[in-house]
Amino acid sequence: MENFPQSVSINMQPYGRNWAGSPATAFGPTITSFVQPEPVPNPQDFVLWSFFNSMFCNPFCLGFIALVFSVKARDKKIDQDPAAAGTYGRTAKHLNIAALCLGIVGTIIFIVLLAVYYKNLRARDCKVLGDLEGARRHGARAKVLNIICSMLLVLIVVAIIVVIIVMSTTT
Repeated sequence: MENFPQSVSINMQPYGRNWAGSPATAFGPTITSFVQPEPVPNPQDFVLWSFFNSMFCNPFCLGFIALVFSVKARDKKIDQDPAAAGTYGRTAKHLNIAALCLGIVGTIIFIVLLAVYYKNLRARDCKVLGDLEGARRHGARAKVLNIICSMLLVLIVVAIIVVIIVMSTTT
């Protein structure tokens, strides 16, 4: 499918004889017009985003599934089927959003749990070594960190619910 105008020539000479009664010649006037094809909408396929998510941020294989839908969208775009390409592209976009959100949330949860575990481990070590003041101090910090982690997890769950609601209303 070419995007440049195509030339069309139409011979305006009548068959057989021309107007003067003599035999028709092949060198008569011709009309040349240019046919401009309508532009095909170019839906996005999000292949690079899907590839990034499948390599670095792939919770529950959502990044890989988004990559599959992105490749399908690109195939449909090549086949000149913009409706199907748009559908696959939107699905890939939503899967990429979900994969990225879950990946970021999972990373944050991992870092917070690692910090909580480290604080609890330190408080336990102080208690074992007989440093009761250090154990009390680290234990209090660990409790505050546990409360902050709980609040952060609730906030993340609410954010995921909001993202799901927004994604379901945009389709």
